Amino acid sequence: QEIINKIIAGLEEDGAANMLINPDSFKTKDGSEVIQLSGTLDLLNPDGKERTRCRLRSIILPFEQVQVELRMLYAKDDRYGDKIEAQIIESLEVLKEL
Repeated sequence: QEIINKIIAGLEEDGAANMLINPDSFKTKDGSEVIQLSGTLDLLNPDGKERTRCRLRSIILPFEQVQVELRMLYAKDDRYGDKIEAQIIESLEVLKEL
């Protein structure tokens, strides 16, 4: 829960608002159990005047000494966003050893 709270706090610091984020467990293609955050949020546009509704999917790999986060963030109405996200998730594997 601490990892999730830190990620959400970081998103808020970066200007995210109206966040609807759901934490879930997730199994990668190789069977590794990881943490997943998914949902929507509003991000301030670079012009600083308007916000864009975005989709978020974050895969967190908590290892013993480090945590790795794969974050996919794109405009909700992006026509290719869902397809690109699905391809990334389907190909995600965790290497246990080098």
